[in-house]
Amino acid sequence: VFSCCLPTSSGSGHRKSQIGWLLHFWRHLLKIPCLNRPSLIPSKGEHKSTHVLGEPCSGKILEPGMLEKLVKNLVPSLQRGDPFFVPAFLYAYRRFSTTKQVLDLFFKSAPHSVPSLICFFLGMWLDKYPDDFCKSEDLAILNQLMAYLLVNMPFSELTVRVHRLLTQLEDLESTDTQLKHSEETFSKPTWQNCSQDPISKPCRAK
Repeated sequence: VFSCCLPTSSGSGHRKSQIGWLLHFWRHLLKIPCLNRPSLIPSKGEHKSTHVLGEPCSGKILEPGMLEKLVKNLVPSLQRGDPFFVPAFLYAYRRFSTTKQVLDLFFKSAPHSVPSLICFFLGMWLDKYPDDFCKSEDLAILNQLMAYLLVNMPFSELTVRVHRLLTQLEDLESTDTQLKHSEETFSKPTWQNCSQDPISKPCRAK
């Protein structure tokens, strides 16, 4: 569907230099203990991981500046028609960073001249790893995404979709809070015409 938006690289020299530092990055990832845990390798069709939301893996960290380079390469990799880089990054980034850190870097570095590719990337991320956005405290990550979309692409299909999802989650959260409050209210009897200790004197529940 998006093949018309994915032009190939303009030169073999540029491609070789990109491949060089990307290979260096993947070799570095293989040394991170978290990536070698069997429990973190998803089965076919599964994209969930057991990491703690909002916290990177406690293994090795990336070299200084490497995360910025990786994030800056997300949109260009789509422009080159690279089918591997974005899926691999979305699967692995939690081992050395957080969703908020990646989003902050992406929003600062993403070229606004290609909004269709930005939508494609963010939509892919939301499709494959919805928990990254929907399980943060107070829906902070999803609200951050919504704020970016409203400013940069307010009429996009992704903006409508995120707004609908945010509304549904906020309504669900409000309903859960009301139910919890109701359960707490009805679980406590109100005592009349007795001392504070119902055992010491017969009491009648209201």
